[in-house]
Amino acid sequence: MERSIATRNQDYDLPSLEAQRLSQIVDQLKALSDNTANLERVVYDGLGSLLSLARGDDYLLSVEPEV
Repeated sequence: MERSIATRNQDYDLPSLEAQRLSQIVDQLKALSDNTANLERVVYDGLGSLLSLARGDDYLLSVEPEV
């Protein structure tokens, strides 16, 4: 109960310098992982577009059947 009241009053121990640094490194690693995933998606989509262009598949050039 006392600990909860202290936390609400922002009266708590600050983490040590080592814990703060470790948290910073973990956050940066998470950001790097997200950036890598985004880069992978962009490269994959770009290569897919290039391959479909090389095959000549284009929905704009396809002939629609006459009705």
